[in-house]
Amino acid sequence: MQKERLNYLHSMYLKGQLNDSELQELSLALADDENELIFKEFMNDSWYKITDQDRKDLPSKKAAEIFTKIITAPEQTIKLWSYSLILKIASVLLILSFSVLFLQKLRQTNSLLDYKSEVIAPGKNAGTLTLASGKRISLSDPIRGELANESGVKITRTKEGKLVYEFTAQEVTHKDQINTLSTGMGEVYELHLPDGTTVWLNSASSLTYSVFLNRQKQRKVILEGEAYFEVAKDRSRPFIVQSVAQKVTVLGTHFNVKCYKDEPNTITTLLEGSVKVNENVILNPGQQAISNSKNISVRDADVESQVAWKNGDFIFRGENLENIMREVSRWYNVEITYKSEDLKQIRLEGIISRSRNIDAVLELLESTGSLKFNIEHRKIEVYK
Repeated sequence: MQKERLNYLHSMYLKGQLNDSELQELSLALADDENELIFKEFMNDSWYKITDQDRKDLPSKKAAEIFTKIITAPEQTIKLWSYSLILKIASVLLILSFSVLFLQKLRQTNSLLDYKSEVIAPGKNAGTLTLASGKRISLSDPIRGELANESGVKITRTKEGKLVYEFTAQEVTHKDQINTLSTGMGEVYELHLPDGTTVWLNSASSLTYSVFLNRQKQRKVILEGEAYFEVAKDRSRPFIVQSVAQKVTVLGTHFNVKCYKDEPNTITTLLEGSVKVNENVILNPGQQAISNSKNISVRDADVESQVAWKNGDFIFRGENLENIMREVSRWYNVEITYKSEDLKQIRLEGIISRSRNIDAVLELLESTGSLKFNIEHRKIEVYK
């Protein structure tokens, strides 16, 4: 991002004149290490504009106390984006330099993570396709072009790594053919189904479907894990997503379904159009259904955070640590343990790119002062 744009965002933030879109843009910029020196320069410029009287009015000890209170919000809800916090402090310029020095000192005197293993990189675009014949095709291999041609259906992999189905025969008379696309821990994959529907499959998930989906009266798929759907419109043939706890029926819409076995609830979030959940619940855009074996409820959704994974981010808004670390575990293929059960209930807010190594995510969490992590091989222990 150009320095002029960052300067504009910084200046308008201090004036309180950024709109929601610009605030999001600023948050993403603050999360990027490449912008660190630029923001420090902006902060230094602001500091030199403070008068001598201003400095006398706020002793450094008091400034540090205020900074500490700001980074720890009430009810165990902790703000994660450190530079964003610094900019908030900068809006009352009297505190700015003290907060910067405080953060720098914290980073210099504390080794945030106890490392005992190699760097753990983020997940990647990969998966496994299982054909009706039982043949398994690894989608992590750098193979492009035609992968299979069975029963009049050609399966290809584009140069972008997407899986695409297309018919090569006008008439298909033989029995149905079932395929399954699955992703492991640390894998995601994009799939174009035979009916034109696009599916983004999250880590540790699977989608089972017919290769003749576009020729069936009901376009039914079976999901385990999490996926985002952009369903091709066809009013005569509903699209059905079946999972263990619920059935979602649509004609053409955009929505996300999260149904991991280790999650207490199945969550369906609607972005566009309309969906029916379990025959009797209708969702409107911006709503989500939460269901389990006992009941189902509807509430307004934080759509941005629910589909952040598809857009390459972690976004946490009041999430408890247990839910956050489940997402981290799936994406980085690590095992999480807790020194005490109460740690799981700490609630956090923040945003960081999923393209970062795991140490960047854990350092961000540790910067709250309420958590520490010990990494040994691919096992992470959470403690105070």
